[in-house]
Amino acid sequence: KAYLVRVKAYLVRVKAYLVRMKAYLACVKAYLACVKAYLTCVKAYLTCVKAYLARMKAYLVRMKAYLVRMKAYLACVKAYLARVKAHLHAVSPTDDLPTVCRSIPGAVPRLTAPYRDTLVPRTSRNRASHAGCAGQAGAVTRLPST
Repeated sequence: KAYLVRVKAYLVRVKAYLVRMKAYLACVKAYLACVKAYLTCVKAYLTCVKAYLARMKAYLVRMKAYLVRMKAYLACVKAYLARVKAHLHAVSPTDDLPTVCRSIPGAVPRLTAPYRDTLVPRTSRNRASHAGCAGQAGAVTRLPST
């Protein structure tokens, strides 16, 4: 009879152990569900980071092209200013100002022409051409007809 009591007590302990193991397995299952949800969030975050990096790469490519254009434009402006400076050194202080302005290489005749006949570049792309720096048709230097 004592043996049966010990076996019964042992079975009660095994049953309690199995209940604890079942609860432990439920906790592990819940933990794994949390890990799976966390990994889903990390995956979504990495997708967003990847898209952001692609946008930044495209932005940097555009900025690089813009900087190349600005460098070329500044070189044209520098060359134009050097021509103006060289021309102004050759001008006498007694010369008439409109005549001096018309004679600057690449200058648009603005001082003597009425507004409707003034040849002004419409876009920044045309400014280099009007400055005589684009290597195309050259600057507009003719006087407007009256």
